[in-house]
Amino acid sequence: EKEELEKKVQELQNSLEEKEKIIDELKTELNNIKGNAESLKKEKQTVQDEVEDLTKSLFEEANKLVADEARKRHKVEKINKIITGKLKDSQYQLDTQNQQLSELRKKMEEINFENITNKKMMEDNRRMAVISRISDEEQLAYEANNIDTFLLAEFKDFISSAFNVRMSKLHSIPYMKNCLEDDIMPCLRFGSNPKISWKRLTEEIATNSLLLQEISPNSKPSSPEMNLINGCQACGRPNTHSNPIRFQFRIEKYNKNGENSWSPLCSVCRDRIVACCEFYNFIRHIRQGLYTNRGIAELYYENIRLKRQMFYAR
Repeated sequence: EKEELEKKVQELQNSLEEKEKIIDELKTELNNIKGNAESLKKEKQTVQDEVEDLTKSLFEEANKLVADEARKRHKVEKINKIITGKLKDSQYQLDTQNQQLSELRKKMEEINFENITNKKMMEDNRRMAVISRISDEEQLAYEANNIDTFLLAEFKDFISSAFNVRMSKLHSIPYMKNCLEDDIMPCLRFGSNPKISWKRLTEEIATNSLLLQEISPNSKPSSPEMNLINGCQACGRPNTHSNPIRFQFRIEKYNKNGENSWSPLCSVCRDRIVACCEFYNFIRHIRQGLYTNRGIAELYYENIRLKRQMFYAR
């Protein structure tokens, strides 16, 4: 029995040694695993540090790009603002020059019109000077027999008050009111289908804003003044051999852009408008004091002549 016990003890010792050996191997393997884990942890930390550095670098680069883009955009907006301001200044200067050019053109046309008017006025003065040579007795006799004293009194009242009345209120004076109803309105009414109202024409003629001229033979067919398809823009009659459209007119104050907005005008309507223009030129010269050296009778005769001219024109 002793031997068997010793034998079992020996077996147990051998088994214990084997297990201790296994435990040592496991401890060695555990140490290796811990070493590998530590190495992997270090590598992981290194990778995380690299990722953080890379992310930080990318954010810095992105911020730099955004800042550069913002600076460039600000620079472009600043340049655009400067260019826009210069463009507005240039446009304003261009509009101012166009306005000055339009005013200069208007003044030149007015000067040409005044030259023609002054020339006609000189001819009228010469003609009236011939009339003034009649002896005083003959003149008094002529006045007594041929002048309506009521109309003459109205005309005298007009001459005395015309200097103090604005042009826009001129037709409120009895004399001008009668002229408007009896002479001007019938002369500027262009049939049953007029293209323009007589009131508007009267206003433009009275303010010297209506321009009238003959159509140039060198005008191109595509130019506005040669657009005769719609006929006369006063009476509406077509362009015919018996009533040719050889003239054109324009209302200056509606011509703000400096464009040649001319409208065709037939010869008959032109004569009517010219007759009214000459009458208003006579009225305008009275208001300007250009006839102070003439007598009432002379001015009244000239007034009758201009009224007769409006009557014959219509």
